[in-house]
Amino acid sequence: MDFSKTKLNKIAEEYQLADIYLFGSQVSGFQRKESDFDIGVRFKKGLPKKEKRAKIYGNLFSDLNLCFKDKKIDLVFIEEVPLHFQFKIINNGELIYFKDLENSLNFQEKIVNYYRDYKYFIDEYFQGVLEVSTKT
Repeated sequence: MDFSKTKLNKIAEEYQLADIYLFGSQVSGFQRKESDFDIGVRFKKGLPKKEKRAKIYGNLFSDLNLCFKDKKIDLVFIEEVPLHFQFKIINNGELIYFKDLENSLNFQEKIVNYYRDYKYFIDEYFQGVLEVSTKT
């Protein structure tokens, strides 16, 4: 994987990130030459306030682009996406930065437990969506 670990660490400190995950094709082994880097971040103090989130997203996106040489990135705030997507990120992704390993592991455990608790309902929801979409 082609990125600057030094720049990544500086950015993580500047934005007070707890974790940075790489997920998607770059980790699964199905990347192509034109594949982007899918990046999920978690903040030390939780999501920024809604009115500041877009600006922080834009700035962080720009700064992270400098780390991933000649590649496009997609960025998500992990705590902002649905539970099944959070689970996919932590379960299939690669933790490429963490500030505090115990904190990161506790977060992962929390997401796995929530996902197990709600998996039945998530599956039922997607099954219903599939049934409705195939009727039309």
